Amino acid sequence: MRSVPCSQVQGSVYTAAPLGTLTAASTTQAHRLIDAIRFFRLEDTMFAYVPARTGSHGAVDAAAHMLLSMKEYMKAPSPPLLDMVHRRHGKALRELSVSLDASEESYMACAFLLLFDTIMDKQQIADSVHAKALPQILMQLDPHQGTDFRRAAFYDNRHWFFHCPIAQNSLSPYDDGRWNDVLWASQINRPDVEACLLTASTQLLVRLPRLINHVHSIRQGATVDDGYTATLALNLCALENCTAEARLLEGLKIVETKGDPDWKFVPASYQYKSLQEWEAAVLYWIARLILIRLCQTLTIWLPSIEPYLRQATLRDTQTRMASNILKSWQYILFQGNFGGPGGRLMKEAAAVAWDALRDRELWNGMPVGALAEWIVWRLGGISPGLSVADMKAYLDWLSGGSTDGFRRMRRLKFETVPISTISTD
Repeated sequence: MRSVPCSQVQGSVYTAAPLGTLTAASTTQAHRLIDAIRFFRLEDTMFAYVPARTGSHGAVDAAAHMLLSMKEYMKAPSPPLLDMVHRRHGKALRELSVSLDASEESYMACAFLLLFDTIMDKQQIADSVHAKALPQILMQLDPHQGTDFRRAAFYDNRHWFFHCPIAQNSLSPYDDGRWNDVLWASQINRPDVEACLLTASTQLLVRLPRLINHVHSIRQGATVDDGYTATLALNLCALENCTAEARLLEGLKIVETKGDPDWKFVPASYQYKSLQEWEAAVLYWIARLILIRLCQTLTIWLPSIEPYLRQATLRDTQTRMASNILKSWQYILFQGNFGGPGGRLMKEAAAVAWDALRDRELWNGMPVGALAEWIVWRLGGISPGLSVADMKAYLDWLSGGSTDGFRRMRRLKFETVPISTISTD
């Protein structure tokens, strides 16, 4: 199976190098914006490329001023500061409305407004009008032209290229061949191994909705071409990167799991070097486990293709990746943002990990049913009311079943960004 060469992916040091070309006033604002981006923990996202554009586009500048006021309000909430946030939000909306087009600048301004929607208005991402505009803008841009911002924006679009298409039982808007070889980009200098895993998982998640849609059709009784189905699944299996995964695991320190009953289910845990390393690993295992379960589902509904997918449905691979995810839980739990992005990603990861283990009787000497209850209990802080039935419905959705599973997870604040998760350091 083909792996993505690590040598093809390279990050750069997070800096505002282009600032030398700007005026003194815009340079000052750019540095303030960099501080705000760090405050909101966005330095490893597409937002890190925005400071270099300050002073050159009205909508970007207005949205940047809005973010700066959001930072001040988050640090010391007060009615006057909240009023300023809303005034600057109104100006940002007006500036974008008169300059909205298919450009990187419009995407930047729209992305800042989405932050306002999710943080200040506490909207779910899917309910924000700006969220709906972002993929439409990006799809009109040539992925092989422009700046690294364009590539970083693509990699930050998991909600639109994976979750939304599955919820709508459609294909990913980026699954048109143009984005197949778009390499990961960041302003942070990250190890090649992490970049390789991000590239592999993102390319897989972009194309998984096609296979999920296909499996959904089969489960609804549609007649399909067995050869096409097997080829589709095998092409996705080829997007793995075993070399990068092995290199990452070799560098991880293993520590004793703390707390009762956590250690009963996961006696040992991984100690990651950074939150970014954790994210790269967990995203990769999520994508691979979803694919493995889809292949297993296909062999049940289309027994004739089982010989072709036998290697892709090995239980030991599935169990190993599930174990890796559970060993990654303690790290994110102690990072202080479990109620935010880290927790939301761990919710997905824990669900697919349990899915990989639920046909067993025991896990580390504990009943697998008890493992499910432990996962639900552990996630209770970010998803009150979550049940094992909710997880089962979500997992069925990932295997081409009813979209009700996704709706139930959304009801449980699957995509919200609570204000309490933002750093106030």
